[in-house]
Amino acid sequence: MPKKHVNEVELKNINQELSTNETTDAERRYVANVVGTLELSGPGKHFLINTEDLEKVNHSTILKLFDRSLQTIWPNGIKHDHVLLLLSDAAPYMVKAGRAIKVFYSKMEHVTCLVHALLRVTYAQCWTNKGNY
Repeated sequence: MPKKHVNEVELKNINQELSTNETTDAERRYVANVVGTLELSGPGKHFLINTEDLEKVNHSTILKLFDRSLQTIWPNGIKHDHVLLLLSDAAPYMVKAGRAIKVFYSKMEHVTCLVHALLRVTYAQCWTNKGNY
């Protein structure tokens, strides 16, 4: 899968609100995305910053993905104080990655999405009732 990046000039002095998500594609490969805002004055449109195939998914690979993604925005040095928010699902490896990332981005808040918890409940219910439909 080709990598896609936004223009570094567009994001140079913008405070970043980032979202990281991982999924499995039709060929059972792990694909991770990092999305960020391009608005100067507050919430606005979000754009794909980076998409990568990952060999495995754990807190370490997510941390490295996050760092590589920010290097595409700021190739001459990541502006750590401009990263204000990380939104992810509540998978344990994402929570662990968020804690590790926070060490380097002291102004950043990590918020996990409630939807992931609801999805896990749905999956659990589906597996419990498997074949009973």
